[in-house]
Amino acid sequence: MITAGKPLFEIDPRNFEMALKAAEAQKAGADAAMDLATAEQSRVRTLVPRGAASREELDVWVAKRNTASAEQVKTKQFDRPGPNSTWSTRGSPPPSAAGSAGRRSTLATWSTWAAATRC
Repeated sequence: MITAGKPLFEIDPRNFEMALKAAEAQKAGADAAMDLATAEQSRVRTLVPRGAASREELDVWVAKRNTASAEQVKTKQFDRPGPNSTWSTRGSPPPSAAGSAGRRSTLATWSTWAAATRC
C-alpha cells in the first residue's frame, strides 16, 4: 500500500557504485594524459627554436594535448551530482494521489505527481 512520506522503492546502488568507480578511473586517466601532454608540449616548444627537437615532435604533442582535452570533455558527464541530489530516492505521492477516488483518478494523479517530481 502506498503511504504518504514512505519510500516507494530503493535502487540497488552496487551497479551504480561500480560504474562510478570505472568513470572516476577514466576521468583520472584523461586528467593524467592532459598533464603529460601539456608538460611535454611545453618542454618541446622550448627545444624547437634551439634545434633540439623537431617541429613534427611539437605537432605530435599538440595533437596529444588536443586528444587529452577531448577526453576530459567526455568525462565531464561523470561529474558527481551535488550533495542534495535525490536521483535514486523517490518518496510516495502526496495523500491526494494515494486516495481512493477510483483507479483511473488515482493513476492520473500519480502520473501528474511522477511527472512533477521527474520520476
